[in-house]
Amino acid sequence: VPMTVWGAQLPRQLYCSVGSDNVSGGVLATEHLLGLGRKRVVFMGDTDMPEAAQRFEGYLKAHKKMGVAVDPQLYIKSPFTAEEAQAALHTFLEKGVAFDAIFAASDLIAINAMGVLKGHGVSIPEQVSVVGYDDIDMASHSFPPLTTIRQPIDAAGQVLMDSLQEVLDGEVTDSKLLPTSLVVRGSTV
Repeated sequence: VPMTVWGAQLPRQLYCSVGSDNVSGGVLATEHLLGLGRKRVVFMGDTDMPEAAQRFEGYLKAHKKMGVAVDPQLYIKSPFTAEEAQAALHTFLEKGVAFDAIFAASDLIAINAMGVLKGHGVSIPEQVSVVGYDDIDMASHSFPPLTTIRQPIDAAGQVLMDSLQEVLDGEVTDSKLLPTSLVVRGSTV
């Protein structure tokens, strides 16, 4: 069946995928937090999922590049659902591990994390800075507005359609990575 897919490129895939550069997005998010002087950055996401794993790879690369050690305690395995993200952060907070920032693998995880932190009396961004990923509409309307990594969704639609047309025309088309960008808002300033 002729198809193109939005998402992460996987080893040995037999189809064309179009997705954002998750690794560089992870680097952008983490470098932003480390550049603010944050030293204990939590990664929230499920690294069993390809896109989150690539974002975590960027998180690790940024730490290495900036000479900041990665504490394995600062990984919270968090699925992409609101309830599970909240539960994962509640469990993490009960452990009493010190941290001063969160890089979440999605805006939904980040927004729910901010809600849990506020429920525990944590001030954002004064005590904990938070960065999400995706730049969903709700990100600019959260409290505070969420700093995030923007995926070029409008461009992605066009690239997906162009790639699908190439496949339908019998051409072999390569997978494509689209650039990401950092959108700074109130959750980190």
